[in-house]
Amino acid sequence: MPVQITIDGRSGIFDQGVSLFDAAERLGRRPHSSCGKNGRCRECLLEVRGGNGLLTPKTAAEAHLSGDFRLSCRAQLAGADGAVVLKSPSRGVMRILDAGEGLPQTAASTPLDPAVVRAGRRILLEGTEVAAGTGAVYGAAADVGTTTVVVRIYDLETKALVAGTAFENPQRFAGSDVMARIAFDTRYGGRLLQRVLINSMTRALKELPIDTTCIYEMVVVGNSTMRDLFFGLDVEAIGQKPYRSLTETAVREGRAASTGVATTAAKLRLPFHPAARICGLPLIGSHVGADAAACLLALDMDRRPDLVALMDIGTNTEVACGNRDQLFVASCPAGPAFEGGAIQCGMPGWDGAIERVKLNGGDRPEFSVIGGGEPEGLCGSGLVD
Repeated sequence: MPVQITIDGRSGIFDQGVSLFDAAERLGRRPHSSCGKNGRCRECLLEVRGGNGLLTPKTAAEAHLSGDFRLSCRAQLAGADGAVVLKSPSRGVMRILDAGEGLPQTAASTPLDPAVVRAGRRILLEGTEVAAGTGAVYGAAADVGTTTVVVRIYDLETKALVAGTAFENPQRFAGSDVMARIAFDTRYGGRLLQRVLINSMTRALKELPIDTTCIYEMVVVGNSTMRDLFFGLDVEAIGQKPYRSLTETAVREGRAASTGVATTAAKLRLPFHPAARICGLPLIGSHVGADAAACLLALDMDRRPDLVALMDIGTNTEVACGNRDQLFVASCPAGPAFEGGAIQCGMPGWDGAIERVKLNGGDRPEFSVIGGGEPEGLCGSGLVD
């Protein structure tokens, strides 16, 4: 008998012997692959949420995968009756809280000074002409978190926010925390974690209602491990004492002036203008990364006379305290608590997540649910409320 396969909500009926890759492709959810479906690139990941017993056993090419993750080109239907439920690594767009946008303490305190400018019909990147025409000039900002990735696109001429997206970090198959990702990347290499991240970002960007080839610059932040994985750097040293990125070691040894990194969109295979400059903000040190540096800059903590405390609570958490006289920063693992980790009713910010809770003195609390449907669990903002 045929088996029903559902991937990201799309369903179809399939016969024994079909690969999950082919089934997903027929359902319009083609997995990423750069090896022609022969199991070498290890990019065509799917998570089995139900019906695992209807699939062929894991192959040698899947030995690196934990839990219910499978390579869709290797896994085939073996059972003849039932249903298989699958989820792709980046499940659509997540709901990201933006209530703080525009507040005085988060508004940009310095003028926008992009590397790309327009001079008549010429578009110049650091003084060199890279394009010509009347098209838009966009810049992007990306926060690569251990659990969630957020990208926002700005018009560099009007300073307006024109588009944005957020998605689950597809590296989750390698572990939920930075040490697990470091161990995976060290053991298997091949920049697999970089490739799956870039692939998911590309897919999310292509779904935006803008011409992504008009993006000429992107700034990337994240904790030390996530930033370095994005740029394809070896992260083994971050997982061992004294827990330093290769870029931090290079600065300490006098071989570099900054822990910042830069490359081009063409080298990363991002769907921007090929010459677009992709910059990773400098790290502060050890596991205190570029995301913490961005927070300090956003709040002007190095210029303020008053004492300020800052907490960036995520899978990897940073805490900063100080003012213009002195700043202290520290990092600690928090786990994916606000995305559902180790919380009975926790879940990421998908449809069905309770995002807001109010206690108005009555018998029952009031709450709002992402998507407006029935509640399935609590996301981070609901837990905080």
